[in-house]
Amino acid sequence: MFYNLASISHAGTPCDQLAALEADPLSASIPVKFADLNAKQVIAKCTQAIRTSGNKVEEARFILQRARGYFRAGEAAAAINDLLAAHALGYPAASFGLATAHFLGEGIDKDVLRAEVLFLDSYREGVVWSARGLALLYGEVGSDLYNPEKSILWENKFNEENN
Repeated sequence: MFYNLASISHAGTPCDQLAALEADPLSASIPVKFADLNAKQVIAKCTQAIRTSGNKVEEARFILQRARGYFRAGEAAAAINDLLAAHALGYPAASFGLATAHFLGEGIDKDVLRAEVLFLDSYREGVVWSARGLALLYGEVGSDLYNPEKSILWENKFNEENN
């Protein structure tokens, strides 16, 4: 019989299965694309998982994933609150999420300097996707941080580490 080994080894909870983030090195399930998120289910299942969580790392992951549900539902303020909560628990991918929000100005004021710090922090904590964030940040024409050389450097780091 054929088994999908990825789904067996990364089963996770219903929250994980509905909202796992590709950029999260501590993910417990197969990643779910943002466009494929069912916001209502993600928020409900992740809220339940947060309430019954047995440890800080799990709780932070569930909070981060619920933030994705809130963003998908168009509830940016609730999403930012969750990102801040997961970040306060020291969850590396939450730093990446906050950096992305600051870079895009999604639910929070656009702040490229804060985004840079958070991307660098999360990269040091093992979030390889932060290299892509930094490449985009430094590649944004008109930004105070515009630097094509740095952009290329970070894009190359991302490509090297993501292959």
